[in-house]
Amino acid sequence: MTAGKELPLAGLRILELGEGLAGGFGSTILADFGAEVIKIESPHKGDILRELPPFYKNKSLWWVVDGRNKKSITVDLSSREGQEIIKRLAAVSDVVLESFRPNILESWNLGYEQLKRVNPGIILVRVSAFGQDGPYKDRPGYDGIASAMSGLSYLTGYEGGPPLRPGIAAGAYLTGLFNALATLLALYHKKKTRKGQWVDVAMYEALFRVYENNVSLFDKLGLVRERTGNRFLFVAPIDTFETQDGKWVFLGAPIDHIFARLAKAIGKE
Repeated sequence: MTAGKELPLAGLRILELGEGLAGGFGSTILADFGAEVIKIESPHKGDILRELPPFYKNKSLWWVVDGRNKKSITVDLSSREGQEIIKRLAAVSDVVLESFRPNILESWNLGYEQLKRVNPGIILVRVSAFGQDGPYKDRPGYDGIASAMSGLSYLTGYEGGPPLRPGIAAGAYLTGLFNALATLLALYHKKKTRKGQWVDVAMYEALFRVYENNVSLFDKLGLVRERTGNRFLFVAPIDTFETQDGKWVFLGAPIDHIFARLAKAIGKE
């Protein structure tokens, strides 16, 4: 971005309900580009990210990074007074982002139909482990469960070893990216039609979408991908290699004309 210029999402107001990364990271991204994010936290304990180590000067570094650029207030969503506060805020907001299990908002009289009464153009982005319908919708879930259900954990690890959780919270962060994208798409649709909507973002689906070609691989060739460590199944070389002086370099030459350039570079034409 150019210093001194207005950020592209300036003037957009997002009301964030819920806690954790899967929902909150999406609004963090949008806040980075100028959106005003009003973060609703429980008066009893606040967002779970505030409790996660490591800490610096008694503050969680998770929260410092992923709670940035947000305006936090505490509201008891289970109380009638708290619900009225949310409705008043929703009336002057563009987007409500929530990351509770399905039907929790409805139990608080804050579902899409209730919010639409106070703001007909409201966009409600709903983030959950398994989506708003289907046989698993009422099950709780978080990053590790989404990684397992999507198949990511099954493919992570070495041949003959156990499935592994990825080294970062990939499921939560990817879900955040997808809910940020969903928010922008809904806003674009509203600009054209003047209509709001509610959007369903499931954690396991966000990971499944980046599952490469594994579904078509099984459907067309009958192959089931297994754990292969850092080896790419169909092309080589594409990996990290140790050099003679003890350092590591990444080399990737997955197609013929790039491999020819690599061979020339190492004197093996």
